Amino acid sequence: MVLRTVTQGEHQGKQFYGCVNYPRCREVKPAPTQKAI
Repeated sequence: MVLRTVTQGEHQGKQFYGCVNYPRCREVKPAPTQKAI
């Protein structure tokens, strides 16, 4: 899995983990969000 950033649309700027073999593999997982303390 590779950390990627959404570049278009409603979720622009958010990060997610995507499969290295895209487009053959379309598995994605949300990246953990960092909260300011």
